[in-house]
Amino acid sequence: MTGPGLPSGPIRRTDTTGVLAGVCADIKPSIESSRATGKSWYLDISKQYNAFEGSPTFFPIFLVPIAAAGEIQRMTFLLPWLLIAIGSYLLGSVPVGYLAGQACGIDLRTKGSGNIGATNALRVLGKPWGYCVFLLDFLKGLIPVLAALHWGKGVGMNPPTTPGALAALCVLLGHSYPVWLGFRGGKGIASSAGVIIGLFGPAAFLFCLGIWMLLFTITRYVSAASIAASIALPATVTVLFVLRRLDWLALAVSILMCVLAVWRHRSNIARLRAGTEPHFEKKSK
Repeated sequence: MTGPGLPSGPIRRTDTTGVLAGVCADIKPSIESSRATGKSWYLDISKQYNAFEGSPTFFPIFLVPIAAAGEIQRMTFLLPWLLIAIGSYLLGSVPVGYLAGQACGIDLRTKGSGNIGATNALRVLGKPWGYCVFLLDFLKGLIPVLAALHWGKGVGMNPPTTPGALAALCVLLGHSYPVWLGFRGGKGIASSAGVIIGLFGPAAFLFCLGIWMLLFTITRYVSAASIAASIALPATVTVLFVLRRLDWLALAVSILMCVLAVWRHRSNIARLRAGTEPHFEKKSK
């Protein structure tokens, strides 16, 4: 059994690599021509190799055009990135605070600050629910970043933070703009804390936490403390970058996280300037 670029005789499984290499040069021009004319290159090329279906060791016909054009390689390359991006966004978009409020018969969007984040949950629903919302939002940021970094290290990604950076940005976008609630979510501070530990390490997290606690103790404004910690993040990562403990991509992500956090707090900034931002007062029970 013969064909362009193929060995004579029955196709053996050990011949697969050679077959794919052999057909590549022969059918790639046909594929490019079909694409240029708008024809189905897959069907055109497949017809040339239908005879192989009768082979004792049936040759997987769908691999022929794909191998020649590099389609499988491109799909294989893109699939993990799509899974990371979409999976991180969907996990981040789970509205934990909203669901906690619904469990208590309360719509957090109509109570307190109207935000579904951990701060408003703590203020309106009380300590147990508020701490639970914070923990789950924190894990939403940590888990996808760690999973993406683990995959990146396994495949030798360079820079190694690339998949973690994608997961970090997507999970924060999901938390801030959840598809389930009309793209109106939380401010992303609890999820950012998880991202910081996962992507930048404990040192960056502890420094930002120290800034947050200092500002909160002085002002009793959660928003002011969160904004200050967000601004401190890229400064901290810059130091770690200079010390060669983090790469340029981590620095870029820290800047984007800062911009997103400040943007999400723009209404709080307006109230702080007007002197109408409420101090934090949590529900007693």
